[in-house]
Amino acid sequence: MVRAMALNLGMLGPYDQAKEVLTRMMGASMATNLSASACAGFLAAFLSLPFDNLKTKLQKMKANPDGTFPYKGMMDCALKTVAKEGPLGFYTGFPTYYFRIAPHAMLTLLFSDMLKNLLY
Repeated sequence: MVRAMALNLGMLGPYDQAKEVLTRMMGASMATNLSASACAGFLAAFLSLPFDNLKTKLQKMKANPDGTFPYKGMMDCALKTVAKEGPLGFYTGFPTYYFRIAPHAMLTLLFSDMLKNLLY
């Protein structure tokens, strides 16, 4: 749920802001909307990947030989990630994640704009 909140936080507000700024620079066009949605897709990926990374580590963990698990929860996983990999450890796999999330964000935002234009 936190990952989804971070994804939407990075996608919805920044899209409107980027579209406003780019419209002043480039004029209103599909290229403007596409550029703004690409910016929002980047921010959505940037904000949500740390949570996705932690979720994946928790889902894939296996019990140690003594029967205990490597992580006790989300915070323990985050602290151990920082200790072992540093803060950039949260962004392992960013290029792949971006190319998965950005198109989703871009299509969602562009279709949302098209529906708004049709309905209002």
